[in-house]
Amino acid sequence: MVRPLPLPPVRGGVLLGLFVGLVACGRVSLGSLEGSDDSRAGAGGDGASGQSSLGGSAGGDGSNSRSGNGGDAPGGSTSGLGAATGIGGGGTGAAAGSNGLSDAGTDSGSSGPLPPSCVALEPQCGDAANRASCCESLPVLGGSFDMLVQTEGVGVPVTVSSFHLDRFEVTVGRMREFIAHYDEWRAQGQPQQGLGEHPLIPGSGWQVDRFSPFLPESAADFETRLRDCGPTPFSTYAEGLSDEVPLNCASWFEAAAFCAWDGGRLPTMRELAYAGYGGAQQRVYPWGDEPVPRRELALFGCIIDTDAPVCTIADVTPVGVRPLGAGLFGQDDLAGSMSEWVLDANAAPDSGCTDCADLAPVGDESLRRWRPGDWLTRADLLRNGIFLALPPDIRNYFLGLRCARDE
Repeated sequence: MVRPLPLPPVRGGVLLGLFVGLVACGRVSLGSLEGSDDSRAGAGGDGASGQSSLGGSAGGDGSNSRSGNGGDAPGGSTSGLGAATGIGGGGTGAAAGSNGLSDAGTDSGSSGPLPPSCVALEPQCGDAANRASCCESLPVLGGSFDMLVQTEGVGVPVTVSSFHLDRFEVTVGRMREFIAHYDEWRAQGQPQQGLGEHPLIPGSGWQVDRFSPFLPESAADFETRLRDCGPTPFSTYAEGLSDEVPLNCASWFEAAAFCAWDGGRLPTMRELAYAGYGGAQQRVYPWGDEPVPRRELALFGCIIDTDAPVCTIADVTPVGVRPLGAGLFGQDDLAGSMSEWVLDANAAPDSGCTDCADLAPVGDESLRRWRPGDWLTRADLLRNGIFLALPPDIRNYFLGLRCARDE
């Protein structure tokens, strides 16, 4: 049975004011996936950042930490997010089977050479007991499921072929590698037409005439765009807290270009949903139907009010430090952490589609889909649900990315 997605309340401050401004400018789309366009705002009065789920409390002192020691969060914060992870504690870690890897029959990671974003330093991500390459990509065994397409719980049958999906969201460190090579890459005429195309979906790759004009002109311009994110300083790239924290503030164009440069592509909406639902298991959350969200399973529940913030970007923790919350196929942070861009444009999905994506012309009026549920999301809104839509050139502090690969 596909569950409905509850509608969130509006939470005030600067976010509400910016939301009103974006709606007035047509920057945020309201409605459902099969009617008018969805956006974070459309899911119940979200802020201009697209954040629908402000309002949850951020409590917790680390007593349920992953380490088992209940240690303080980095910097001694007790706002709940960092503390709950127990980062810095001793920790015993969970075996891979505890997050469904053994049940799913997946292997230990991707084969072949490391993607470009991990070649230079071979960075490691995850909690102390589950460290792996930040570029680790895990197989997702294809199948069929009912994908939720309306908030009232209407699903459509979808079939997805097997593919690889990165275990971790793209980190700040991996994006730094892209920017270090960006000028040279662009001078080579990249991204070329069709780069990053889904092998089963013709026309889904890079479109030079339509997409390239939206890319930064240079590496320096790219960094400026990532740093200048929204009305408040919540850019993970700018804060420099850790190279292992998830990147935010990238536009859809930049996300698609990164994955193409890195030897992959953005996942389709259906692929990312399939991984989060656990395929035919139709899970309520990536880790299962229960328990209800708690902070050793996902990074969520932060409140940002620029007049009196309960937490800040410092509460965003490194990727993969909550392996108990991993999905059936082993991917971390499929709920919470950052919301994630996907390949699809804003269109109604076909019933019974197989390996499909909603591809539409991209211009100022077009929208691109993304997975909701991030570090700002309330616990009751963290369940698997509909994919929302925003203009592809927008950037904000709740929105990141993850790459898919065809191997």
